[in-house]
Amino acid sequence: MLAIHDCLAGLARKRPLFHSEADLQHALAWQIQQLLPDSHIRLELPIAGAGETRRYLDIAVQDGAERILIELKYKTRDLEAFANDELFLLLDQGAQPLGRYDYLKDIERLESMLVEQVGDCGYAILLSNDHGYWTQARSHTVDAAFRLHEGSLMKGVRHWGANAKPGTTSGREDPIPLRGNYRNRWRDNSRVSEGVGGRFRYLLHEVRAS
Repeated sequence: MLAIHDCLAGLARKRPLFHSEADLQHALAWQIQQLLPDSHIRLELPIAGAGETRRYLDIAVQDGAERILIELKYKTRDLEAFANDELFLLLDQGAQPLGRYDYLKDIERLESMLVEQVGDCGYAILLSNDHGYWTQARSHTVDAAFRLHEGSLMKGVRHWGANAKPGTTSGREDPIPLRGNYRNRWRDNSRVSEGVGGRFRYLLHEVRAS
């Protein structure tokens, strides 16, 4: 059985920083392989499903009879820092409304895969040094239904606000129907500097077929 929080904590001790989402993906896969040496792990696994010709799963873990599905997001703000004598130059990705939408979309996709019996359980993970993801907005925003701030609850069908501009929602117009209820609880991951952007936290949701 994969103890996912312990897995992430162990990885943070080795790798407090990542150059990119692909870097995180490979590092997490290797960490899982070390914890579950008899498991079979695949990256970017193509999965056919209803309504889509093909989907690609970030990480699939076959551990005995159990198949675990993992989707990752790595959202950064600008940061220059050293970790383990290695220089990391992270870009300010911005576009937090799209990042939130994409994370909820990961949860919806995992729910669909589990209903289709592609796997037995799933994990959606968002790692970020951008405090805008875990803090609450001061006013109503067009992405209010997708907000991920600490303690908020995600359930039901999530829509863009009525005032959302086409330029904001382009390619992401569809509402996101969630089968389960998901409470947002952030955990500290690593601290690489005392400045703005030096604190990394992660959000994780376990997804089950309902």
